[in-house]
Amino acid sequence: MLRPSFFQRNLQLLYSLLLALIIPLLLVLNSYLALSASQRNMDIELRKKALLAEDVLEAGIRPLLSDPRNLEIHALNVAKANDEIRGLDILKREGENFRIIASLKGGTVGTLLPSIPPSMTFAWVEKEAFAEFTLDDSFSSVLSEPNVRATDERFALVTKPVTDFDGEAVGLIAMKFSLAPIDELTASTVIRSYIVLGITILVVLLLIASNSQLFAYAYRFRAIEEVDKMKDEFISIASHELRTPVTGIRGMAELLETGDLGVIPEKAKKAAHSIREAATRLNTLVEDLLNVSRIEQGRITINLKPTEVNSVVHDVIESLWQMASEKGLVIQEQLGQALPSAMVDPDRLREVITNLVSNAVKYTPKGSVTVLTVSEGKMVKIRVSDTGVGISAKDQKALFSKFYRVKRDETREVSGTGLGLWIVKELTTRMKGEIALESIEGRGTDVTVTFPVVK
Repeated sequence: MLRPSFFQRNLQLLYSLLLALIIPLLLVLNSYLALSASQRNMDIELRKKALLAEDVLEAGIRPLLSDPRNLEIHALNVAKANDEIRGLDILKREGENFRIIASLKGGTVGTLLPSIPPSMTFAWVEKEAFAEFTLDDSFSSVLSEPNVRATDERFALVTKPVTDFDGEAVGLIAMKFSLAPIDELTASTVIRSYIVLGITILVVLLLIASNSQLFAYAYRFRAIEEVDKMKDEFISIASHELRTPVTGIRGMAELLETGDLGVIPEKAKKAAHSIREAATRLNTLVEDLLNVSRIEQGRITINLKPTEVNSVVHDVIESLWQMASEKGLVIQEQLGQALPSAMVDPDRLREVITNLVSNAVKYTPKGSVTVLTVSEGKMVKIRVSDTGVGISAKDQKALFSKFYRVKRDETREVSGTGLGLWIVKELTTRMKGEIALESIEGRGTDVTVTFPVVK
C-alpha cells in the first residue's frame, strides 16, 4: 500500500498557506485595477471638459476672425483669466496653408505654416475636435520643438476647427491645458489608497501570524482523523473476532444450565446462569459496537419494504418477557387495530424496538412498561412508556449522544454502553422516521418513533 505523499497528508495546511498568499495579492490587484479604471475615466472627463471650454472660446472668437489685433487681445485675456491655459494658437486657412493670427507665444503671429501637426490635420480633415495628452510645456504646439520638463507635468492639447457664421471651417484653434491640479489630486488619492492597502495587507499578515496555531490545529485535526479511522477499524475487527467466542460461551453455558450436558450440582447451575448472563451482556456490547462501526463507515444497509408493525412489536415483547418478569415487571401491549403497514426495514425496526423496550425494562425498578402502536394520518407511531426513574431536562439534551449515560444513584447499577439510543436515532433517521422523548424525573419516560405508512 503506497503511503500518502506530503501534499496529500498536509492538504489543509497547504490550502491555508495558499489563501494567505492569494488574499494580499487579490487586494493589490483590486486596488491597481480600481485606480487604473479611475484614471481612465478621469482622463475621458478631462477631454470632455477641455472640448467644452474650447467650444465656449470658439463662440467668442468667431466675430473677431476679421480683426486679428482684437482677436489676439481677446486670446491673451482668456489665457490670463485662467492659469491652467498654458498654450493657445489660432490659425486661419489661406489657400493650402495656415497662418497664425493669434498665439500666446510671442513673435509667432503672422507666421505662415506650410504644414501643421498631425492632430491639427486630423481635426481639419475630419471637421471635428481632437484631444490628446502631452508633456510639451511650450506656449505653442505649432512652431516650437517639444519642451519636456523634468517634472513630467501633463497637458491636454485640444484642437478644433473654427467656423464662420455660415458654418464653414475657416481655421483651427489649439488650446493647451495644464493637468497639474487634477494629477496632484489623483496622486494624493493613489497614495492614500496604497497606504490603506498596505495597512490592510499588514493586518492580514499579522492576523495570520497571530493565528499560526491554526496550522498546528490542521496537523492535529489530520492526526485525530487518522486515529479515529484506526479506532473504527479496530472496533470493527475486534467486534467480529469477539462475536464467535462469545456465542460459543453463551451456548455452552446454556447447555450446562439446562442439563443437556449431564446433571450438575445446583451451585454449578447458578454459575452457568451467571456466565450466560455475562456472555449475553458482552454479546450486546459487541452488537452495539458493530452497529456503530457500520453506521459511521456507511456500511449499514437499509431495505425499506411494507412491514406489519404490530407483528414486529409482539415478537420483541415475547423475546424480552423473561427479562421483565425477572425484575417483577409487566410489559403491556396496546396494539392499534387495522394498523397500516409501515415502509421500514423490518430487521432494523426490530433493533429499534428492542433497544427501546430493553432500556425501559432496565431503568424501571418497579411498575410496568407499555408499548403502544397507533396510526395518525400517513404515519405509524410506536410509543414505549415506562414508570421508571425518568430523565432530567439537562440529561435529555445529550441523551442521543454516543456513550452517554445518565449518572445517578438509581442508574449506577444498571449495565449498558450508552450506545443504544444513539443507534436507535441513527436507524430511525435512515428509515425516514422521527424520534421524540418526553420524561419527568422520578415518574417515567415516553419514547416515540414515527414512520411513514405504505403509499
